[in-house]
Amino acid sequence: CHVGKMAMIGGQAKVVQDVLPFFLADGAPAVHRSLNLVGLRRIQLSKEHLRGLKRAYRMLASTELKLKGKLEDLKSRDSPLLVELAEFIESSERGICSFSR
Repeated sequence: CHVGKMAMIGGQAKVVQDVLPFFLADGAPAVHRSLNLVGLRRIQLSKEHLRGLKRAYRMLASTELKLKGKLEDLKSRDSPLLVELAEFIESSERGICSFSR
């Protein structure tokens, strides 16, 4: 499995799929729980980038769009972090952890 940059994994989590950059994953099996807000604040990420990542989390966790549409939306945004997130998902061979509801 691949773990993206600035990701955090909970203790004793059973990771069987890739963990997205900037996210927290926990559980057995691991699911994305939220953004790694503490880590993102420590690197002094701008509020604009943080808002963009929060929107991306809500969009990725929703069941309304297909993954292809979500990736196109991420790439269309003017944010290198969102493009990096989309590229990470596209390069995943094992798939990504699901999202908690």
